[in-house]
Formats: sequence, C-alpha cells, structure tokens
Amino acid sequence: MKKILNFAFAISLVSLGACTNSNVNGNSDGADSLNSDSAQMTNEIAQNVVDDIKFASPDLALFDLHGQVKTCAYSSNSCDKDGNVKGNYDLEERNYVFDNDGFIDVKSKELSWRMNDPKLERNDSKQIKKASWYVSDFGCDVYEEYTYNKLGLVATADKTGIENVESIKYEYDADKLVKTVSESAGEGSVFRTVRTYKIMDEDSKGNWTRRFIKEEMEMGNDDGSGKYELLETNYLLEERNIVYYE
Repeated sequence: MKKILNFAFAISLVSLGACTNSNVNGNSDGADSLNSDSAQMTNEIAQNVVDDIKFASPDLALFDLHGQVKTCAYSSNSCDKDGNVKGNYDLEERNYVFDNDGFIDVKSKELSWRMNDPKLERNDSKQIKKASWYVSDFGCDVYEEYTYNKLGLVATADKTGIENVESIKYEYDADKLVKTVSESAGEGSVFRTVRTYKIMDEDSKGNWTRRFIKEEMEMGNDDGSGKYELLETNYLLEERNIVYYE
C-alpha cells in the first residue's frame, strides 16, 4: 500500500506543477525557478517509485520475482483457515529455471512449466504473450496467452486446455498480487474461482516465500446474469524456494 500511496503522491505533484504553470503570469525568475525545482522533484519521486518495483526481466515479472533469480521452486499444500497444513503431502510442485539474463530456460530438464520445451511467442517488449505445448496423446496444443499492466505484471491470462478454456484476471496492491478471479464454462454453467492472497514471509529481495490463499469455488448459470452460488471454500499454503545468481 505504501508504494501505491507514493505513486499517487507523485501523480498529484505532477498535477500541482501543471496547475502552477497555468496560473503564473509574466516571466518571473523566481516563479520559473520554483517551477523547475518542483518539476525536477516530481520527476525524481516518480522515477524512484518506478525503480522500486522494476523487475530484472519480463519473464521474472511474469512470475513475480525480483533480483537475479536462477531457480524458483513452488509447492502448495491444503491447510485450514488458520494456515495449519493438513498432512505432509504436496498438492502441486513446480520448478522454474532462468538464464543469466532472467529469461525462462525452456531447455532445462528441471523446468516443470507444464512440460519441457514450451513454444514461446513474445511481444515487442519481450514479454511472453503466448506459451504453447503439444500434447501427443491427444494430438493437439494447449496454450496460455497473457496481457500485462503498465508495471509489467500479468493483467489477464487465457488458458486453453484439452477440454476447457479458463480466463483469469489479476489484481495487485502495487506489485503484490492480492486477488485472482478465474472463470470457465461448460454444459450450460459458468464456474468461477476467486482466490485472495496474503503474504506471510518474504526474503531480503522482497520476494514472497510463503503465502496463504483462500479459494472460493462458485457456479452460476451461463445466462449472463452474473449470479453465482458458493460451492466450497478451500485454504492453501504456498511456498517458494528461490536461488539467486548473486
């Protein structure tokens, strides 16, 4: 929240500078100096805010990772509403590998992003706009398509699987993910999953290493009414083990 407030403060200073310039009459050296100093201060504050949430590469931004990350291993477990893990088993394990420039190493045998050797398509900013994998058992591709916000963070993801299509929207507090809403349709019904995230631990780079997830699964009619019925509520504890080049 602090970063959002700082960014809003920077924007308000820009507006204040614009108003000051429009109301000054004449060419007073004092006024020009004041306006120049104000503009410089505004630019410095705005730049500091941007630098504070800058990522080393588009791929590291996609996975919400700061610093020169080499590998990032995820694990998630079912837990109760207080964060106590149920049993000693992982619901899901994922491992991501990055090269020295911070880009996904698609050839790495350690990579578990769906399956090895995904085909990646990038936009002009070198962000991954589409990742696809060929599933030989079914003779077709599965793929994910991404859009990004102004900070380079994922705004939406559309995932096309073998039997369904899922659309996900992401919400942030500055650069911290706080909520996702995913929707998929089938057999006259719309299924929605709302996940809210709470960071429990971070490392020295500002990367979360442990977070709590509340997951609400809902179902509605495919009639555009926007009405949903809560089916179940689950709780997850997700952890990341991050290794850096530095």
